[in-house]
Amino acid sequence: MASLAFNADCPLSLVPLFQQVAVNVEAPVVVVTGASRGIGKAVALAFGKAGCKVLVNYARSSKEAEEVSKEIESCGGHAMTFGGDVSKEEDVESMMKAV
Repeated sequence: MASLAFNADCPLSLVPLFQQVAVNVEAPVVVVTGASRGIGKAVALAFGKAGCKVLVNYARSSKEAEEVSKEIESCGGHAMTFGGDVSKEEDVESMMKAV
């Protein structure tokens, strides 16, 4: 499976680039941390609308993360939410198993 990284310092104007890249990924599964708001939300929505399956990760904002997943699915995409702290190895391992 190919993996893509996102730099939080990247301006939102580059989100269309992620859509182009996502179309070319062989097995498009994307894990977006901090996806319940801000830049993470924009990236999750862009990948979801581009046809990737998106794992919407959140640490504290479960309601907002569910809304992001619902928005992705309303556009025909596939999404799942996962609560976990990426600073904790066991949470990251659980998140990767969920994908």
